[in-house]
Amino acid sequence: MNGMDMSLLFQKMNDPVFANEFTNIMNEIQSIPGINEKMARINQMQDQEQQVRAMQQIPGLADKVARLQNLMNR
Repeated sequence: MNGMDMSLLFQKMNDPVFANEFTNIMNEIQSIPGINEKMARINQMQDQEQQVRAMQQIPGLADKVARLQNLMNR
């Protein structure tokens, strides 16, 4: 996420509907068992393809990330 994306996110967060949906999705992601440890391990991988494959193996993550991307693109 670059500076422009961050600026747009901050603007969108002023919309209570967007902020609520964003918070709900992030809470769902955080509720995935062991997500912080798994993401820390994935972050240490050098190969981006390995990172993607590892994230795809986390149950439920792909759906939540897709919902988050759709929300961000509105």
